[in-house]
Amino acid sequence: MREPITPAAFDGAAMLAQVEAWSAINTGTANLPGLARQAAALAEAFGGLQGTVELVDPAPVTAIGADGAAFDKPHGKHLVVRVRPQSNRRILLTGHMDTVFPVEHAFQHQRWLDAETLNGPGVADMKGGIAVMLHALLAFEQTASASSLGYDVLINSDEETGSLASAALIAQLAAGKLAALTYEPAALPDGTLAHERGGTGNYSITFTGRSAHAGRNPHEGRNAIVAAADLILRLQERISAFLSEPLEWHPTLPKDGADDVRIQAVDAIRREVNKRLHDLSRRRIIEEQLSGWVEAYELKGTGSTRVRAKELVGLYESAAPVPNEMPGPDANEFLFELRELVAKSIQDGGGDIRGRKREPLALPE
Repeated sequence: MREPITPAAFDGAAMLAQVEAWSAINTGTANLPGLARQAAALAEAFGGLQGTVELVDPAPVTAIGADGAAFDKPHGKHLVVRVRPQSNRRILLTGHMDTVFPVEHAFQHQRWLDAETLNGPGVADMKGGIAVMLHALLAFEQTASASSLGYDVLINSDEETGSLASAALIAQLAAGKLAALTYEPAALPDGTLAHERGGTGNYSITFTGRSAHAGRNPHEGRNAIVAAADLILRLQERISAFLSEPLEWHPTLPKDGADDVRIQAVDAIRREVNKRLHDLSRRRIIEEQLSGWVEAYELKGTGSTRVRAKELVGLYESAAPVPNEMPGPDANEFLFELRELVAKSIQDGGGDIRGRKREPLALPE
């Protein structure tokens, strides 16, 4: 008979104190000093499990800069804890120490929203989850059943940007395990366990041109702008194809006039998307950046044209940040707006997105 673990086995005050202390450490994925402090704090905390604690170097990651050149992207070390590695029955428990809030982000401090709700960077995602994992293991180690189960714990430093520096380590530790559990918050208020998650892929494409005279030898040139425009058109075609191929129809399409019904339904969604895209672009590029536009065009004197051009590029990048291998919070927020825009357009057009159940994200002020 299994020995139950009761609430009395958990030290709630100690868990809260750990979460508050860990949340006070900025661990944006690119903040290597902060990640080193967090890794050291976690190593000390997980040392109470009487297993082996190791800080593993990140795997090399290459990114593409704005100039199109590849460069090495540094990451923090990953925490690995091994308890009873010789056990025949072993599981993997995972989490991440990084957050989406860089050092320069305004969201750096904690506050109590009410008597039971603490708001702070990484409190839910997922330093609170790490505390739950740790104290569950500490309680489990006090039971008679503990000797029959071994486990590895992996806390990586780059989950928020795709786990590129830890993917191989995750695969290595997962091999041969009976189960793997990740201690991020449940996606739904009722605590429903997520059995799988969708994945994404990030791609960097470098366009290289070849200079030539437009009048004498245009055939010898290669225009990178034309290549970029071609890519944009291809991406638009793919998005259009996505909208044109729904997984299913409710009710089913009629036998007669099915093509007309399909075209009308998809066109209605496209119109909603285009209308909302226009409003989104006007708000982000013009309304929210108005003071920046005024300041840029008021620049005068020697070199003002070059400075103005740089300022205008910055305005566009701020309004519509392009995500790369390690998208920051601004790019993530922009992508979330686009996702919500398309989802709302589909729903208003009479459609639905399969598997989309979460509420809109409440971004911190």
